[in-house]
Order: sequence, then C-alpha cells, then structure tokens
Amino acid sequence: MNILGIFIKQASNIWLGIVAAIVVIAVIYLIIYVLQGGNKKFTPLSYLIAVPLLPLLAIQLFLLFGSISLKHTCSEVASWIDVLVPEKSTDGSFSREDINDAVSQAVAAFPVAATLIDAELITQDEDMTLGEALTHKVHVYLNWYIVRRVAWSMCFIAVAILGISILMEHTKGRGVQIRRGTVSRRGNHTLSQGRSDERLRRNSRRR
Repeated sequence: MNILGIFIKQASNIWLGIVAAIVVIAVIYLIIYVLQGGNKKFTPLSYLIAVPLLPLLAIQLFLLFGSISLKHTCSEVASWIDVLVPEKSTDGSFSREDINDAVSQAVAAFPVAATLIDAELITQDEDMTLGEALTHKVHVYLNWYIVRRVAWSMCFIAVAILGISILMEHTKGRGVQIRRGTVSRRGNHTLSQGRSDERLRRNSRRR
C-alpha cells in the first residue's frame, strides 16, 4: 500500500513532525539534566547527538501524524459510502454492482480514496457496513503502521538518552579538587601564621 505519497502531499504534517521532534529533543535534555541532579554537565559531544536525532525523529513523527490523519480520512470515506449504500442485499452480502458504484463515487468525492480502498480487498462480515468492509484492511494496516512508528521513535529516543548520558561530564570531581585546593591554601596560611607567632614569642623572650 503506497501511503507515503499521500503523507508527502500533507505539508502540514511535515512541519508538525519537525516541530514535535524539536520539542521532544528539548524535553529529553531537560529530563536528563533534572535526573542527574547537577552531578553531570552536558559536553559539546552530548549536544551533537541532537544533530542525527532530529531528522530521524522528525521522519518518524511525520509518518505517525500522517497515518493518524489518514485513519481519520478513512473513517470519513467509510461514513460517506454508508450513506450511498446503507443496506446489504437480501443474502446478507454486498452486490458487486453496489461495491463498484460506491468505490467510484468515493474516489470522485475523495481522490485519496483511490489509494485507501480496493473493491477486491473487501472484508465480507455480516456485522460490517459497506464502508467499514471496504476500509477495514486499511484500518488494520494503519494501526500496525502507527505501532511501528511509535516503536522506532522510542528506540531512537532510548539510544539518544544512553549516548547523552555517557558523553556527559562529571562535575563532582572538579568540586572536590576545588575544595581540596581551598583546604590546602587554608592549611598553608595557618602554618605560616603559626610560624610568625612562634618568632614573636622568641623575640619577646630575648628582650
């Protein structure tokens, strides 16, 4: 099923995917920073992970939003078909004439229906209307497509979090060094002051 071409024509979903990817990446860095509690800081390499992550995540989110939008359109097409052919034939099935007529009119009203529905792939189910029967396989396909997009997005996010965490720099060790240096300077100052006091005592005894 060639639904990628339909997604590409929906420019709004492209921009929505890019914006959503930027927001997700910003949230990732914010969450990592909060969870580290100030013990680590970001390095230039950790920020560079966002460079490949942005297009990878934007593509998956673009396809995700496109498939969700397509499911909504598919439901509209099904409802529109049901208005044309509200009832089945007497034997409980749909006649080939009704099917072909419904598909032709649906394609005329919704050009995208030419890709969404196929009269040869109709699902014969007594509990389904004609619109539902014609779009059932598309709904099943899109559901699985959405699951895959979410799975890939979560994989990219997990790898990014792992990479950022590894490339972050510890700040606790630096603080220890600073504190040690401060203590050392204080110790030297105390020692020199003690020596000066000792000299003053010796001079006072001589006098």
